[in-house]
Amino acid sequence: MLVTGGTGAIGSEIVRVLCALAASENASHENPSGENASGENASGDNASSKTEERKRWRVVANYARDEERARRLQQETGCELFRADIGEEEQVETLFRALALELAPEAVQTLAQSNSTSASTATSAIENSASENLVDARGASENAVLDVVSNPADSTPSGARNADEIQGASTAHETNAAHETNAARDANAARDANAARDANAARDATGERAKSRLYAVVHAAGVSSDALLVGQTARAWHESLRVNANGSFLVARAALQGLEDGGRLILLASRAGENGAAGQGAYAASKAATLALMRSAACEGAARGIAVNAICPGFVPSVLSDSLSQKRLAQARNRSVFNRFGAPREVASTVQWLLGPDAAAISSQVIHCDSRSRRSHS
Repeated sequence: MLVTGGTGAIGSEIVRVLCALAASENASHENPSGENASGENASGDNASSKTEERKRWRVVANYARDEERARRLQQETGCELFRADIGEEEQVETLFRALALELAPEAVQTLAQSNSTSASTATSAIENSASENLVDARGASENAVLDVVSNPADSTPSGARNADEIQGASTAHETNAAHETNAARDANAARDANAARDANAARDATGERAKSRLYAVVHAAGVSSDALLVGQTARAWHESLRVNANGSFLVARAALQGLEDGGRLILLASRAGENGAAGQGAYAASKAATLALMRSAACEGAARGIAVNAICPGFVPSVLSDSLSQKRLAQARNRSVFNRFGAPREVASTVQWLLGPDAAAISSQVIHCDSRSRRSHS
């Protein structure tokens, strides 16, 4: 089971609940009822072959930045960790490839670190290139000024010549950055292909060919950048859509490819995506996209029995709400008929129910995990 955004206020509680569930399931599988100490069931049949066929549940918590918080969660719950930016296609694909290969925890972590390093390397290459372009441009500009001072009669040709040099240097560095980024991507693809080949060869040798064991994906990763539309920056707008909307798409696409038949996909959304909210234009738009995507994914997953749903939590205080004023917090609390905030545990328990057998036929639904009685656009 995979939880994206697994170190957030809600995501970490989902991880705790799923780890407890996994521990219980694994314990029952290791000592199933009806088997004696020799591994034989009541009829005297050896149960070792059946034991090999049983699933061993694993919970993988994805996170993007806070390494220390992720380590604390791992120590507390025993979950596995995978660092990846859910808004980046290559990193999401690497994450799901690792899950499909059923890599050991150490291998998953190594791949996660490599994934993070490659992304940092590509970013550094681009940043270094940009820095070099700036230095070259400044140098060329200074030369142009000196040319004008030294040869005022020839200032126009010299200025034009230096402008061409600046453009040429910039283009060359941009090309080099692109080549470095492509080289890093190719190296990652080759590494993953080798890992897949080695893993499959090992399984072929033991007669245990790999098949998908991914039962559930809970997509809880998200960001918020609250501002009135008149003051919303394009950069903040694009970042909200990159992580929330594009991230939902990338995770849903990979999940529909990687989940086993009868698996579950749960996307965390928001009432803001249904009703809108003043000061949350970017967040509301991204969550509206998530809700529409959920319904489409449910239609496509139905052929394989994959149930896809969305949860709109109540107002749960988290790092996303730290910037809100006391007035806004009081307004959020007053919208509840119980006059209180939502709790991460309530969302996690809803997730657990949706993953259980009693919810197998529930799909394409939006579950409102809160106690708000009316719509609000404030």
